[in-house]
Amino acid sequence: MLEGGWLRWRRPIGQADGVELVLLPHIGGTAAWYLGWIGGCIPGAAVVAVDSPGWARELGEDLGSTLPDVAKRIAAGLGRGLAPVRRVVFGHSMGAGVALELAKVVRVDLLIASALDLKGVYQGRAGATASELVWGAEAVPDELRDDPDWTELALPAIEHDIALMATYRPERLPAPHRLMVYSGRDDHEVSAEGIEAWLRLSGVSGHREFRGGHFYLETERDAVLAALERDVREATSGSRPHEP
Repeated sequence: MLEGGWLRWRRPIGQADGVELVLLPHIGGTAAWYLGWIGGCIPGAAVVAVDSPGWARELGEDLGSTLPDVAKRIAAGLGRGLAPVRRVVFGHSMGAGVALELAKVVRVDLLIASALDLKGVYQGRAGATASELVWGAEAVPDELRDDPDWTELALPAIEHDIALMATYRPERLPAPHRLMVYSGRDDHEVSAEGIEAWLRLSGVSGHREFRGGHFYLETERDAVLAALERDVREATSGSRPHEP
């Protein structure tokens, strides 16, 4: 069953509880971007995909002016669903920051942070022109650069999302959380120091590196989905996380 809106659910028919996989997108990203490639990767899991705050605003929903505000709004939306036995949150780029804040307000059994440098690569981008945002950040997907009509439609959402990230200052998780960091080997938006900053947030953490750049999720889809399935199974069975 699939429900629409800025927060979209895909539940196996007849499922009352189990694993819930929450998917949080990149700057200017939509829930549909995830549902197209990841929806069936965890058999039997309920999948919840979320539009970026900028796209939600374009749909008439203001999720808040800070990432913690956005996380609280998403948490309230999750509260409308069935209570999962285990919850896994996967966030890519901006979505990783939202995932971190979400883990502070709802129970999360596994947090997977993908392609976000916690050392502040977005700081200073607030106030940039729309063209600078699209052409100057690898974190903006190629399809936005290559399609003028799509670019014009997406620019307000991108501007809103980058403004949120420019003011974001992450803090350590309040309690031990199981954390995995995913990154692309050739991602110029993410530094080694930024990855280390993630790993210091939790005493139970690991790192997986994939071939590719900021959007390695697309170019290395099979490898990412296989790793994701392994990490979810480990987290939901109570075993230790993958070690680098």
